[in-house]
Amino acid sequence: MKKDQIEPEKYPKVYQDYLRKEEKLVIKFLKGTGSVLDVGCGTARLAPKISSLVNQYVGVEISSEYFKIARDRSQRFRNIKIIKLNAENLSKKFEKGQFDKTISTWNTVGCLKDDKKVIKEIFKVTKNKVFFSVLPRGSLEKRIEYYNKLKVKHTVDRESEIIKSRQWGVVRAYSDQDIRNLVKNTGFKIEKLKQINNVGFVVYLRK
Repeated sequence: MKKDQIEPEKYPKVYQDYLRKEEKLVIKFLKGTGSVLDVGCGTARLAPKISSLVNQYVGVEISSEYFKIARDRSQRFRNIKIIKLNAENLSKKFEKGQFDKTISTWNTVGCLKDDKKVIKEIFKVTKNKVFFSVLPRGSLEKRIEYYNKLKVKHTVDRESEIIKSRQWGVVRAYSDQDIRNLVKNTGFKIEKLKQINNVGFVVYLRK
């Protein structure tokens, strides 16, 4: 995968702006936290900034390419650990309620094969609260423009607003009700649901 398809500084400005806002929300959410799990940590772009806020950061990532970058980026931090793991198997690797909080940023949930199963897995290993973000329905043209700018070949299902590509697989978008249906019967309650710049929904969950 090309560097400009991985590193945010190469993204369109609207996405860079969103990621800065998302980062500020994550930092506020995690201040004073003992342990945090980052589901789908990608290249661990947030890990260095989070390390000073928490006692322990554990990032899980299934992509071999992202995992290598994440491990290299975070190896100088003693309280950061990166693990190659499918997010559908969190409870097989970690203990019940092992982490005080869990985060999953930049539409990781929307790229997972079984998004609801992963939310249930997060419930098992998280003690208190969760922060995750997904792409909103209604932003399809902006997303297509993003793929085109980064020269990622893709196909589009306009009815479902799903975009498929070799690089990023299946990427879904959600309505407000889609998110409520996703969380329903997982054990979590939605504490807050907020849309930022028509680029992403940020969702706060609590037990």
